[in-house]
Amino acid sequence: MNEAYNKVGSIFTLRYVPWGNAQVAKNGSFECQHGAMECVVNTIEACATHYYPNQSDFWPFVYCMDKHLNLQDPQVAQSCALRLSMQWALMDACYTGDLGHELELMYANETDSLNPPHQYTPWVTINGKHSTEAEGGDLIKAICDAYKGPDKPDACTQ
Repeated sequence: MNEAYNKVGSIFTLRYVPWGNAQVAKNGSFECQHGAMECVVNTIEACATHYYPNQSDFWPFVYCMDKHLNLQDPQVAQSCALRLSMQWALMDACYTGDLGHELELMYANETDSLNPPHQYTPWVTINGKHSTEAEGGDLIKAICDAYKGPDKPDACTQ
């Protein structure tokens, strides 16, 4: 994704949904495929996209988090946020409070509303349609093929 963002980010709007294969338990808590820390990270990323809705603001944060995949925890998130001049206090209050929970419920509902239903992650949609081409390693080509505007980036003609 980062390569696509760098090469053709000017021609698409990224809707990042930090939910994946998580589930809402009967008691309202979240259960994530890779454990509790994945749920924490999903919520932190949900808060980042809430406070920093422009992809040029939130994507570098998500990418920073992903670079430290084996160490993901709130301290890594704080370090990434500070490195990117983001207000960690806002995100910290969000992910530990009601807002973070509400945002994740919103993403759960959005994921559950996909048609066809998602079966794995990442589940990429382009212009509202599931794209196995994009998931299969040719995200840039899939984005360029879907783009109908003028002035395609050089990466679309390579």
